[in-house]
Amino acid sequence: MSVWIVSAILIVTLYLFITEKVPVDLTAIGIMVALVVFRIVTPAEAVSGFAHPAVITVGSMFILSRGLTRTGALAFISERMIEYSRGIERRILILAMVGTAIPSAFINNTPVVVLFVSIIMSVCCEYGLSPSKYLIPVSYTSIIAGTCTLIGTSTNIIISDLSDLYGYGKISMFELSYLGVPLALVGIAVIYLLARYVMPEHA
Repeated sequence: MSVWIVSAILIVTLYLFITEKVPVDLTAIGIMVALVVFRIVTPAEAVSGFAHPAVITVGSMFILSRGLTRTGALAFISERMIEYSRGIERRILILAMVGTAIPSAFINNTPVVVLFVSIIMSVCCEYGLSPSKYLIPVSYTSIIAGTCTLIGTSTNIIISDLSDLYGYGKISMFELSYLGVPLALVGIAVIYLLARYVMPEHA
């Protein structure tokens, strides 16, 4: 019986996520409440995820990104990018990708992208360029660079915890770098070479 209940909840969840008829945060909370009401999980199990290191890390990074915005650090980075790029599209792209990749390896990549969206928008407004040509490369770069270290993405932290739970030990900080760094360099190079040809140009 529980299998059918869970399947129904998943179907409703997918529908709500796709249509966004209900705000995403309310949908997520609704899933948790539904699982508790139908006794699929206990109340303690339902809220235990909020104490997970990955969740705390992501939340902390959003606080950090807000702090960078309020202190003016974000504006400073935007000004430097505007100054050094001089409106040259290729230069803006490589500055944005490198600027995203380096912090994404050591800070959770989600807030890094949030920061650089504002930076890219500022630069594009300054030179009358299309933001759509840079936002997707920035997003993909942050994802690729996030695989270089343990804390680069919440997925790595979760896998490390599961590895330790099942007796294989935790993943060290730079254990993934031997494979992650070469793949990141190749991925960034491919994106840089192809972005100008495949990225859409929207106003």
